[in-house]
Amino acid sequence: MMHGMAQGTGIDAVAITAIVLGALAVVSIVVLVLIRTQALPHVGQGRGDSLLVSDQARDRAVGRLARAYAKGRLTRDELEQRTQRALEARTRADLSAVTGDIPHARPLRGAG
Repeated sequence: MMHGMAQGTGIDAVAITAIVLGALAVVSIVVLVLIRTQALPHVGQGRGDSLLVSDQARDRAVGRLARAYAKGRLTRDELEQRTQRALEARTRADLSAVTGDIPHARPLRGAG
């Protein structure tokens, strides 16, 4: 019997270990990229999410909610609930929870 070979397969245990470690490295890199691009916004928070927001930031969030309602993205009940939460928000994370699923307005091409 050969040492280091998986019994009955002929596959070297070192090769299997290398494949598994390589796969784990790839998964780790993908997760880090997703966190950095905020595709996974709740993982690794701390990049300013705990900063306190101003009245001006709350007002901008309420305006964004109103525009989303006007475009049919929110129901009247959602608008009222989210507006209340935006006005009570203390941190960036609080505001993000209220507006994070609403697309940002894009400037018109050629404007300016």
